Amino acid sequence: MKRRIYLIIGLIGILFVGVYICNKISFELRNKSTIDKIQEKSHSVIAHNKEKKVYGLGILEIPKINVRSGIVKGQSMEDMFYGIGWNPKTKFPERLDKITGNLVLGAHDEGRTPIFKNLSKLEKGDEIYLLYNDKKFTYKVYDKFVVKPEEVWIEKDTNENILTLFTCTDSGSKRIVVRCKLLDIN
Repeated sequence: MKRRIYLIIGLIGILFVGVYICNKISFELRNKSTIDKIQEKSHSVIAHNKEKKVYGLGILEIPKINVRSGIVKGQSMEDMFYGIGWNPKTKFPERLDKITGNLVLGAHDEGRTPIFKNLSKLEKGDEIYLLYNDKKFTYKVYDKFVVKPEEVWIEKDTNENILTLFTCTDSGSKRIVVRCKLLDIN
């Protein structure tokens, strides 16, 4: 009897490890596919079903925490299944020389697409790169703080070019927010 219990526990453990590995591989393949499609052409359709299309916009690179992921239009669960979600109510750097504003990007910290799992490790001075329409936008972290989910003021427009990154923490009860200033456009 003990032997069967150990066998069942062992099989359950193998199953959990297998699911974890499959999810990780699936995420890596989805992320690569999203980046490849964006590199072919910005504003491309990454995925679609009967109800919705997911549009790719650019690529975000955060070397310190080993992030290189596609940016998609929208912040629904489905959108962020394919990459970092952009809030379409906020600015995007299409004509940054003529506009200022707050570009807001969010991603998951756990689950099947844990892109921002290490966002809390960013510090003042760390650089972040946004690749969009054959340009490279360089941002530098200047602030990091925690807010409640209902504190949507972090998405308000500003008079300067900033990037706001956020993700859940404490099982979704709080949000880690990282603010960055635009340094350069190449």
